[in-house]
Amino acid sequence: MDYFRNLEFMSSSGNPLAQGACKDHYFNGYFGIQFVYAGEIAVHTENHPPERASAPVVFFTWPGVAFSYSSPPNTKRGHFWICFKGPRAELYREKGLMNLRKEQLLIPVSEPAKLLTMMEECMKYMRTPGEFAHGEAVLLLEKILLFIKKQEESPAESSTELAGIRHLAESIAANPGCAPSAADAATRFHVSLVHFRRLFRNATGFPFWDYVLDCRMRYAVSLLLSGNDLVKETAARCGYNDEFHFSREFKRKIGKSPEEFRRCYRTP
Repeated sequence: MDYFRNLEFMSSSGNPLAQGACKDHYFNGYFGIQFVYAGEIAVHTENHPPERASAPVVFFTWPGVAFSYSSPPNTKRGHFWICFKGPRAELYREKGLMNLRKEQLLIPVSEPAKLLTMMEECMKYMRTPGEFAHGEAVLLLEKILLFIKKQEESPAESSTELAGIRHLAESIAANPGCAPSAADAATRFHVSLVHFRRLFRNATGFPFWDYVLDCRMRYAVSLLLSGNDLVKETAARCGYNDEFHFSREFKRKIGKSPEEFRRCYRTP
């Protein structure tokens, strides 16, 4: 039966108490599915900044890129992986079944028990001799890849996450001068930067920076209309260290410079 011979399994394993780190490792000639179902993980490549997240998350490894990943010191993670190669694997990449994205490595998993069961079953067939067992393992691998694809297009968003994002949005609106950067907020929520931006937009309907900028400009308008602060002081209260940058942003958003706005609209 030649149909499944165009894919070769390289290795697979699972460790509920993994501590080891992988540093600048090239997966030469083969692909990997790395599933972290418990604990925390940080992953980066030579051209991609670190992404950190709490489980459950999954990520791909692929040829030609040096990967590094580890858990925080003195902690353990539950980690399963399956590695494979061959023309069929190249087809998965070419046709988009494996979306090897350099802009986001970690993919949140909404049904970790389901993925864990599929990977355990796939590994069971990988260890069983015979062409029929190999075919079953390949079919399960493709089912796993479809599952991961679905996670990418419908990322996991818990009610706790969304509630936390909405609370963050409320605090920014109340005090926009102290708004965190998107990167700092992502770290606070233990998610990747890309995932945080998606969460924020889904929870509020606005991209993160657009929301912060809108809150800052609303606050600036209220200060200019009601207070006697210098423009430099208003800029600082709105979260800007540079008065020129603030004035430029204000004019782009409002249509007038802060001084012009105050002269035109402030009641004597």
